[in-house]
Amino acid sequence: MDRRIESFLGDVLALAGEEPDAVREGVRVALAKCEAIFRLQEPQPWSRSNARLLADATGKDRDGERLGG
Repeated sequence: MDRRIESFLGDVLALAGEEPDAVREGVRVALAKCEAIFRLQEPQPWSRSNARLLADATGKDRDGERLGG
């Protein structure tokens, strides 16, 4: 598995047992960190944009679930 993914999963798993709000915030921070690492390591500018679009879509899905939509 890619080390970047392992790092993200490790950060998220470290949140086990925390309050739900702390878990949500921790996942957001871990996702932002992961996105930044992917963008910095991606040699193609269009792929950097794709990483941002993926993060945006993930955030929109999360917000829609929170709002019940």
